[in-house]
Order: sequence, then structure tokens, then C-alpha cells
Amino acid sequence: MGVVRTLPGCELEFTQETMEMIAGAASYVLPQPFDLFITHGTDGEHSGHADPHPFGKALDFRIHNLPAPEMTRAALATIYGPSYTVIIEDAGTPNAHIHGQFRHDLWPMTVPTALLAAAREADANRTEAT
Repeated sequence: MGVVRTLPGCELEFTQETMEMIAGAASYVLPQPFDLFITHGTDGEHSGHADPHPFGKALDFRIHNLPAPEMTRAALATIYGPSYTVIIEDAGTPNAHIHGQFRHDLWPMTVPTALLAAAREADANRTEAT
């Protein structure tokens, strides 16, 4: 009987999208003989303001312990439905993981405008500093 777990240091913001992804992952993994580990939520280095992680709109799952990572990815994609994108990122590398997110064209509309603007400004300042 599998469960959804987080790795030490993984931070989550319990948005509607995060809760839907966790609930979907739990329904998938419950009858499985393995656990599903969330490796990143709002923590970690991501791709800046255009990234859904800092806003609680994306989760990453470990695949190294899974017997069939692609089957897990496909099952999560089916459970999450068309409002979500579920892919394997960095396949074939030590950083390979399942990335699930509220669709790229939808998630920015669910974030307060001021927060998105602040993230874009921080991104611009970071780019200017390098």
C-alpha cells in the first residue's frame, strides 16, 4: 500500500492545484507496492517568474524508485485531466523526475497580479545583475 511522501526540505503551498495534484497522486499510489515522493513544490531553483512552482501550481515527483516511471506519468496525466501537464523532465539524467503542473496557459490567471508582477521584477533584476 503506497503513500505520498515529501523529501526533507520540500516545501508546499496548499493551493487548490497542489491539493488536486496530491489527492490524485494519493489515489494512484494507494494500491501500488511503492511510495510516491514529492521532491519539490515551492522550494528549489526553477525558471523564474514564468515557472509555476513558486506559486503552488506545480509539483515534482521522484522517479528513481518507480518500477515504470512512464506508466506513473501517464496515470497521473489521466487522473489530473486536461487542465494539467505531466511530463518526465531531464530523462536519462540523475535529475530525472515527473513534473506536474497546472497548464502553462492557465496558471498565471490564478495568481494575484501584484505577486506575478513582483516575480517578474525580481527576475529582471536578477538578469541585470548577471
